[in-house]
Amino acid sequence: MTAQARSNGSGLAVVGAALQPRPTALILPEVPPSPRERGSAGFEVPACGPLVPAVVLTEALRGDPRKDFLEERLLGMCDVEAVDEPVARRAARLRTGAGRGSAVDAIVIAFAEGIGGVVLTQDPKDLKVLATLPHSPVAVERV
Repeated sequence: MTAQARSNGSGLAVVGAALQPRPTALILPEVPPSPRERGSAGFEVPACGPLVPAVVLTEALRGDPRKDFLEERLLGMCDVEAVDEPVARRAARLRTGAGRGSAVDAIVIAFAEGIGGVVLTQDPKDLKVLATLPHSPVAVERV
């Protein structure tokens, strides 16, 4: 699967042909480099697709299919995964340690820490602070 991640200058992150109009995060698991699987921005996209912790949907969606069309297109290219108790507990420790960031931001970093990978977001400020706390730092990239 080939996907591209870049900013289009209007506050929208473009991943493949799907648009994401609000700050949210995608996690690209680390995989061995492959020219076929590398996007134009240099991010590696595994065959399984980007991962999104299910709790991110609470920030990304509005609950109206007409207004969520672009988000749903993006989510159609992603694997949405549930957050289990160990990830939630790790997120609580990260959020407490950082002294900032939302619960969703902390869950994204804890989730990425567990699988290894790169977090793609339009709003990296709090995510980068949270990402410096894990034992194995998570990469956070602005798109």
